[in-house]
Amino acid sequence: MAKGKFEVVQTIPSPSIAAGLVERFGRKSYGVVTSFSDSYLGALRTYLGDSTLVDLKPFGEFVRQVHTQLHGSSPRLASSRQVLTAIELACESLPSLSPFSKVGDKAGFHEVVRDALRQFQHWDIGFDSVSDGFTGAKAEALHAIATEVERTLAEASASTASALMKACLDEALDLDGQEARLLIFNRGELHPLALKWLTWLSSQGAEVQLVLDRHATDAPIFRASQVTAEFVNKPKTSPGQGNRLLNNLFTEFETDGPNLELVEIHTVGDPFAEAEWALRRAVALTGTGTGSVTIFARDRDTYLPVLIAASQRMRVPVRLTRRTPLLANGFIKSLLALFDLLESNDVRKLTPLLKTGYLGLAHNSETANLIEQAHLRGGNEWDDLTELVAEMEGAELLAETVAHLRSLRSTIASEQRTALDWHTFVRNSIEQAPWFQTVIQRSHDGRDQRAFTALLAALGQDAVVRHANRPEPIAFATWIKVLKQVLDSGDASVPKPPDGIEVVTSVDEIGLTDYVIALGLLEGAFPRRRSENPILSDDDLAAFPANPPLTNSFDTAAAERDHFYRLCACPSKGLVLSYPQIDGDRDNIAAFYLGEIRKICSNLQEFSHPRRSLLPPPSKCELEPDRTLSTALLSAPKSPPENHIATEPAKEVIRFDKSPIRPRELRAMQKCAFQFLAQRKLPTPHEKGDYWRRLLYVPEMAQLLKAPDPESAATALRAAYQGVLDEIRTKLPAWELDPLEQGAERVFSGLIEREFMSREQWHRDCLTTKIGGRLEDFNPATAYKERLAGVTEANSRRTLHLYRLNAPQKLTTSNREDLLLEFGSMIESAWVGVHEVEIEIESLGDRRTKIIYIPDDSAHPRSTDALTVINLGEGEATRDDLRTTLKGLFLEGLRSACSGKMLPTPGDHCAFCNVSDLCRRSQGASEEEDMF
Repeated sequence: MAKGKFEVVQTIPSPSIAAGLVERFGRKSYGVVTSFSDSYLGALRTYLGDSTLVDLKPFGEFVRQVHTQLHGSSPRLASSRQVLTAIELACESLPSLSPFSKVGDKAGFHEVVRDALRQFQHWDIGFDSVSDGFTGAKAEALHAIATEVERTLAEASASTASALMKACLDEALDLDGQEARLLIFNRGELHPLALKWLTWLSSQGAEVQLVLDRHATDAPIFRASQVTAEFVNKPKTSPGQGNRLLNNLFTEFETDGPNLELVEIHTVGDPFAEAEWALRRAVALTGTGTGSVTIFARDRDTYLPVLIAASQRMRVPVRLTRRTPLLANGFIKSLLALFDLLESNDVRKLTPLLKTGYLGLAHNSETANLIEQAHLRGGNEWDDLTELVAEMEGAELLAETVAHLRSLRSTIASEQRTALDWHTFVRNSIEQAPWFQTVIQRSHDGRDQRAFTALLAALGQDAVVRHANRPEPIAFATWIKVLKQVLDSGDASVPKPPDGIEVVTSVDEIGLTDYVIALGLLEGAFPRRRSENPILSDDDLAAFPANPPLTNSFDTAAAERDHFYRLCACPSKGLVLSYPQIDGDRDNIAAFYLGEIRKICSNLQEFSHPRRSLLPPPSKCELEPDRTLSTALLSAPKSPPENHIATEPAKEVIRFDKSPIRPRELRAMQKCAFQFLAQRKLPTPHEKGDYWRRLLYVPEMAQLLKAPDPESAATALRAAYQGVLDEIRTKLPAWELDPLEQGAERVFSGLIEREFMSREQWHRDCLTTKIGGRLEDFNPATAYKERLAGVTEANSRRTLHLYRLNAPQKLTTSNREDLLLEFGSMIESAWVGVHEVEIEIESLGDRRTKIIYIPDDSAHPRSTDALTVINLGEGEATRDDLRTTLKGLFLEGLRSACSGKMLPTPGDHCAFCNVSDLCRRSQGASEEEDMF
């Protein structure tokens, strides 16, 4: 057996030093370069180049290669998806007394368990090594899960790298070829089992170089590297020297050294502005073409979207690797809708699928009518749809599609299959569909093909484990649940563009670069706050007999300094750090690392970009999009043109013709002529899906105002609502109907309670109430029109009944004019032949309000929680008084509306105006207002 060697290299985590080590290693024939961290492999690949026989492999693959040479064959390495599936299946059998029984079905719990299993595998200790107290109970449950996961993966012919390493120890191996030379980088991970395995590998004749991170001088960081070096107890070398920043960062004593050419701290308003300033700085640094820049953004969810948006606006290309959720892809969502359709007897689920266009069929009114007819027949909806489509002319493609779907439905309804067979069925049913190739070919940049491939891969990995654990056939409905779980957690990669400024989200991804621009240096983001393991606390971890001790939350928090040190070690020329002052409505706290930078770097420059400074001055803009926008922002604002209508024919079109209006329109007339005239002349957009509004008609249909008792009222309301449901049933998916019916029951219960409560407190006899009616019935010459739910007349008092979504709750100085215009005008119009008029407004918001207009309401019943009384009268409250008040309120608005000038009047009402997007003076979006 050849004599091996195990050497430890402790070096500053600089890309240039790492590149030198890799380059020297690659000069010799054969060998493998790898890292405990897979995210570091990309940088290593750039260091290695192409003109070498040395190979680059993930560490797990290298372990499997050695295991195969030792045993002749090896199981596949289990993917993260397969481990999670095995944990999910193991958690299904947790006993009720288990500490984790209440969270065993949660995806987040499965991920935490996966991390715990991985840590204990790295230390090569079992959960059964502790048995006392609550920690022992948790350890016992985790031991059972770990045992079941190991069994499931073994039956699926899969394993973990840790299990393969254990199987190699104490075996003899004759090394030859690449396995005989290994250069491995450890970027801060403690892995005692891997260290034992590397020691064994060197004892079998391999030459092993283990590269660990170290501080340039003497700061107590990189604990994992120090523990690793002590654990292996091998000869060490320490090449490389640091600059002034690396020599003094996190140290107590000052050490001299060369400065970086450039160190900057930028304070910016918000993340989007931060992304734009980062791109500007990157362009400025690479303007001469002699430097390379990498933008680092640890918070990928915050910064990747805004960097992409800024890149598109500024026309500065960026290169970044990102993954998108599978359910963000339209094609994948359509596939999920397709499988929901196959499982359902409701043919209406075909409608949203047709609207997507993925089936290659147009969705028109004729097709929608066929689907509704098939649903309303009440028989087998798929048979009825097939019959109706066959009778339709020119619907051959639709008929073929329906026949294909029926064939798939027949298969899933009559058969049970294993998880692997259902995976094959899913793949074949899609790939053999007549529309599949068309969809794939027309997708932008292969997006749909990538998403579909990612879906099949995730489903396949999941199916292998499920089949191994439970080989018995399952129904398609069970498999659909699995499909939805995979879709919820699955994602697809987006290829990195070939050119542009490099953007990374991990320090390990930063390769050789002149400048690094780091975004989001905030407390809680970089560094992250300390957080204990949710299932094994620090005290729990300390109870296990591990050597070295298991990594706890304090170790993880301390490692944040390691990450920042690695970041500062990456650039060869300059470091730019930035943070946003505000994120949403929250003020941010800058990372304490910036204070360390200020103490060390004498050449530090600080820049502040307040929120009002969106862009540099035009003379300093290096990008044309910036220059154009900056010039526009600094130019004198142009007042929007007046809504001046020059010709009389045009004025006639706009001018208010004094035709009857609804009382609530008086509010718009009084506040803004533009809003009033635009709402009258433009078509009102239909509020699709607002089926709750239909509830307003049910009490009138059920004649609730005349119901003799609560029981008969409830019966009548349910019967009337069933009629409404029959009208909208074909327009709603089945899963929406149950909540709508349950919600209606709650609404009706409140309606009945307030109806009979108001009769008692407000002394109204239902026998004197007439259902329906219109406001203009009392006074044909009135200028108003309004539909009434009912009218009650008794003792020379007339009560108008209305049903609204909301009713006014109280009278204030701010809403008095609005209430007078809307309800006061109704009272004035109906004040004919009676001494008093009042309005009862019932709402769907658990309130009934009575509007009165009398000089003294002291004798009137007071308001309660459910019944509110509002008196609009003051002093001598006669009809003439009311008419005079109303004229004073809306006369000026009436003149403006009749003139045809259509002048907007900005105010608080702009917030609720449905034509504000057409108005150039709308409050908050006016062309005359300062955008800040």
